[in-house]
Amino acid sequence: MELKLAKVLNRLITKKRLSIKELSEMSGVPSSTIHEWANGRVPRDPIKTKKLADALEISLNQLLFDEEDRKEPLQIEQIIKEDFVSGTFEITIKKVKERK
Repeated sequence: MELKLAKVLNRLITKKRLSIKELSEMSGVPSSTIHEWANGRVPRDPIKTKKLADALEISLNQLLFDEEDRKEPLQIEQIIKEDFVSGTFEITIKKVKERK
């Protein structure tokens, strides 16, 4: 999967007639970070990336890969393989359905 964040971000900023400063205020993501991502830097903070997607009213999958949401969740192996994230993360696993 090819990361398309810069392309999607620039397209939406233009389409919604937003400045990077306005988007920063809407999302809580620093304007310097948004500017870097719009210029092709790979995001390192999944939480900030999700905040940006929420502010733009699109899914994280749409923001990162310019694809409609999948019926199946994105597998963590796919994200790691694409070198999307680096650093330290805490992962929580919840039982969502009783196995019969």
